[in-house]
Amino acid sequence: MAGGALATFLLDLAIRDETQGLRGLDQLLYHLQRSTPPGGYASSPEAWAAAAAALAVDPGVLAGLGQAGTLSIESGLERAGLRMVERSERRRMLGARLEADPNGAFVVASVDAGGTAASAALREGDRVLEINGTTIAPGEVVATRFALDTYITGARTGAPITFKIERDGVELDARGQVRESRVQQLEIRESSSAPARALAVRASLFQPTQPTPSP
Repeated sequence: MAGGALATFLLDLAIRDETQGLRGLDQLLYHLQRSTPPGGYASSPEAWAAAAAALAVDPGVLAGLGQAGTLSIESGLERAGLRMVERSERRRMLGARLEADPNGAFVVASVDAGGTAASAALREGDRVLEINGTTIAPGEVVATRFALDTYITGARTGAPITFKIERDGVELDARGQVRESRVQQLEIRESSSAPARALAVRASLFQPTQPTPSP
């Protein structure tokens, strides 16, 4: 299931493909705003069927909105002559996922094997207070970004790094080395063999039309 902005984009492509680039997500929103009753909009199969009729698209295109459904990323991108490419790269990173706790500190939620945090033997549940003497905390946005960028991302691989942590109520100093972690990246690229219909759909993304769905 594709979610968030990607799902919105795929839905937009589906509508544009069905209408040969004449309508898109902006048309759908326009229709929903016009048809919203005074008491507020309530999602229902009938509402999505009416929206599909207004946009002159197959009701199945909007099925993922009116009921539990899925959107295929590959087939969705193919509508516009696009494809998804996955690649991996190595970056100097903290190698741990931090979460804010009620006391305004960062707590280690998970540690990546072989990463910077693992080299300092950080564990889940540790409260990270400082990196190389710089205080980090959810409320210290500038200082936290400075510490991560300067002492990890911008440092050389193997550079020493220190953490001040709190573990089981006791403050400790932890020492490690800056290490690289493997990161998976997804890129959307143009397909070299896209058919004319897909090129028309893609072009319609940059040529918005006036929302004029039928009542």
